[in-house]
Amino acid sequence: MIFLVTRCKHLRRLWLDENPLNGLLPKSIGNLSSSLESISATRCGIISEIPSSIGNLSNLIVLSFAFNSLTGVIPTTIKWLLKLQMIDLNDNQIQGASFWILRDILELDMSANYLTGTLPTEIGSFKALITLNFSNNQYLGEIPSTIGALQGFQELSLEHKKLQGSIPNSMKNMLQLRHLDLSFNNLEGEIPSSLQIKRTNSSWRAIHKFHEPMLLSNEALCGAPWLQPCTSTFQHESRTKRIVMIVLLASGSVILAMVISIFLMRLKLRKKNLAPTQNLLPMATFERASFHELRQITNGFSESNLLGSGSFGSVYKGIRENGMVWAIKVFD
Repeated sequence: MIFLVTRCKHLRRLWLDENPLNGLLPKSIGNLSSSLESISATRCGIISEIPSSIGNLSNLIVLSFAFNSLTGVIPTTIKWLLKLQMIDLNDNQIQGASFWILRDILELDMSANYLTGTLPTEIGSFKALITLNFSNNQYLGEIPSTIGALQGFQELSLEHKKLQGSIPNSMKNMLQLRHLDLSFNNLEGEIPSSLQIKRTNSSWRAIHKFHEPMLLSNEALCGAPWLQPCTSTFQHESRTKRIVMIVLLASGSVILAMVISIFLMRLKLRKKNLAPTQNLLPMATFERASFHELRQITNGFSESNLLGSGSFGSVYKGIRENGMVWAIKVFD
């Protein structure tokens, strides 16, 4: 179908919305009229990448391929579309984009795609940008503080992502902001006072047509009247001191246990080393003598050799050949 209109040299607007193209976006799109200002093909079942020939449409102002199945990355040739003011590619499968060089863009909708990485600091270069919707993508990291340079910004949607860190205080410079949605992220810290005023001051909201900021499911955000209070500096310092004290006590206990263990091990080793030395000491030995010899050296257990007697027996004196004196007890 697009091929059929490539000969329309003065074509300025091409709207193909909800026509079942059901296929590729042809390279011949770049052969459309150089006067073309607007092309829209939403819900057309397109399943291809955006061809690089799109860069030939130098007078293009509006580009809308929303609700299709576009894949790949936006071609770098889009940088030649210097008059482009609106891009609507929401609800596709686009994985990357290089539209950060389009400094004069007014509206950018890339919601519900597969964009990854972090939000670049170049976002602050879109001086003319009014509406930005990057919701339902896979961006990580923090919201860059350069976003505060967008003083003419009116609508910002970054919900359902994986953003972390705090809300930049530089957003107080976005005086024209009317809609802000940062819901379902992992943001933390205190909400900038400028956003709290915009939320709670009904007269300010009425004058500036500001809608209530959406900050749902950011459990670590605090400070605003409708959220949990922020922990004071004193409480934070006290908690830090308690944590440090617990860590020091635990470390001291571990060190003390190690010292005691080492002492006990050395004591046990010392006892083990002393045991063989003690076994080297001479053991007492006793000489053995026959009954005949005992009878001989006591003169047949004579009364003259009797030393004493008791209820269990008698003790006799005996002198051996080597002169050693024995006391010999004879039991009754």
